[in-house]
Amino acid sequence: MTLDPALTPTKGSKERWVMVPYELVGQLFDYMMRERPKLAKAYAKRHGKETTKLFLTRYGEELSLDGLDLVFQRASAKSGIKCTPHGLRHTFGTQEFLRMSVKNGTDGALHWVRDRLGHASISTTELYVHAADLLKHDEVDGYVEEVLLRMGGRW
Repeated sequence: MTLDPALTPTKGSKERWVMVPYELVGQLFDYMMRERPKLAKAYAKRHGKETTKLFLTRYGEELSLDGLDLVFQRASAKSGIKCTPHGLRHTFGTQEFLRMSVKNGTDGALHWVRDRLGHASISTTELYVHAADLLKHDEVDGYVEEVLLRMGGRW
């Protein structure tokens, strides 16, 4: 899925490509077809213009970056897992590097992750190699298991 910065905020206001689980695609489709049109209508009525933003609040207002951060803070507190949107980005990059390095080797994995995260320089992506090395150690397994269990997954 391509994220257009005109529709939803992205790091550096650059177009991003993200992989989205099938179940989430279904939920996004439902939102786009059922909920968002009602919310967008409320926005247009209140502001006298259409909104181009993808995500709107339950009141039909554009979801701001501060609003998104607040949602993450609340979810983080509720789950007991300290998390930020940027932290999720790093987690994705590190996990993708680990997954793809088995399949394509370190160089192939670096290029794959660089392209997915939209890094201009491979040296930025190389930071994920260090994080991946840390994840390979047993002491991290307890943390990963706890995160997966709290998310409803299995270890």
